[in-house]
Amino acid sequence: MPKLTAQEKLEKKRQLEEKREARRLAKERKETATAAAGGSDAGTSNGDGTRSGDGSEQEKLNSGECYIFQLSDDSMNHILWFTSARDMGALTMTCRQFNKVLVE
Repeated sequence: MPKLTAQEKLEKKRQLEEKREARRLAKERKETATAAAGGSDAGTSNGDGTRSGDGSEQEKLNSGECYIFQLSDDSMNHILWFTSARDMGALTMTCRQFNKVLVE
């Protein structure tokens, strides 16, 4: 591949700077849009793109309860059947409640 001339290098550098600036502006627009949506639609937006009708769903998300325990026993058994030993060990090491369920 032939070496680039000084003018080509400058052109590539300029294009790279334009791309960076466009990404930065897009990121700023997205952040301001999410901040504006969070301020004006506080009751309808959870900040992660999901919508809720009231604050009770947000309280459920922040309660700290693990959603895997809301599954039925059949669903839980089906999921655990296909879980690898490594993942099962990681799950039991990071979740005390799950560890207690498996010990019982």
